[in-house]
Amino acid sequence: MSRQTRSLHGLVVIALVAGLGGGLLWPTTGRGQGAKALGKVTLGLSIAKTFEFLPAYAAEDLGTWKKRGLDVSIVSFPGDARLQQAFAADSVEFGLGSASGALAAISKGLDTRLVGAISNSVALMGLVASPEIKSKEDLKGKTIGATSPNALTDVLVKYLSKKLTGDAERGIRRAHLGAFQNQVAALKTGQTQAFVWTLEGIFEVEKQGVGKFLLSFGDEFPDFTFEVIIAKKKVIDEKPEVVRAFLEGWYEAQAHMKADKAYTVDLFERKMETPKDIGARVWDLDAKTFVDDGTFGDKALAAAAQSMVDTGVIKEIPAVETWVDKRFLPLQWRK
Repeated sequence: MSRQTRSLHGLVVIALVAGLGGGLLWPTTGRGQGAKALGKVTLGLSIAKTFEFLPAYAAEDLGTWKKRGLDVSIVSFPGDARLQQAFAADSVEFGLGSASGALAAISKGLDTRLVGAISNSVALMGLVASPEIKSKEDLKGKTIGATSPNALTDVLVKYLSKKLTGDAERGIRRAHLGAFQNQVAALKTGQTQAFVWTLEGIFEVEKQGVGKFLLSFGDEFPDFTFEVIIAKKKVIDEKPEVVRAFLEGWYEAQAHMKADKAYTVDLFERKMETPKDIGARVWDLDAKTFVDDGTFGDKALAAAAQSMVDTGVIKEIPAVETWVDKRFLPLQWRK
């Protein structure tokens, strides 16, 4: 399937459209050779290489979407902001990104909803810093790399800045640099003194001798919804069978990854160029954080939303049903 980034057009729509509440159940999708063809959809990844998005490639590799009649094309973007632009341009029907990035876009009028949780903790998000940074206190007045404005990486830096200095915007500066290699280059050249990433990137930077693992954001901010599955509200309302097939295929592939370390480590290397020694370390820590049935933790979801208020991204936490659609949860799939 094509992984080329599609052209992005259009602006985020103006009006916020209210979503539907949870609790509805839909018929189980067809399976096997006789599965009804559900057509093609495009899945956008807010970043190309992170363990928590690897189930997309597992679903492709194992055929868990295909056997449900769904043809999924995967594309990747350099940050949440570009993913949200793709949604606005109708270039993607589904997305993988942070809860905070999705909420920021929805609050500005983007007609999408969170439909499934991937993880309800930011324990696997960390900060890798240059050698001269000895403790988090040394980050005051420094510049930290983040992917894009209002993405989770950006919000976490602002939240940390407020915690350490009382000033979310100026206590610690932020550089929006997009993809992983850009972050590494900036750290090497001293443009930044640290950057936010998931464990596989942090372990790789340590292996290169460029930086060191300074802190886990899970220690700083427990119970915080991390990566999520996002869908266009139009698809949710008009094609619920497509959403259910997508979610079933995702969580079946995710379960396979949790059960088979060797397969997962190999796939991580093949699809995201992560060395097996690093992939094995990440699997040991990260696989267990996957949410088996897509259910959001209410406390974790509220914490992610509150962080957006505390850092000035949104004025107040909106009603949950305007940005989260729980009608498919808890998700129960069968092979």
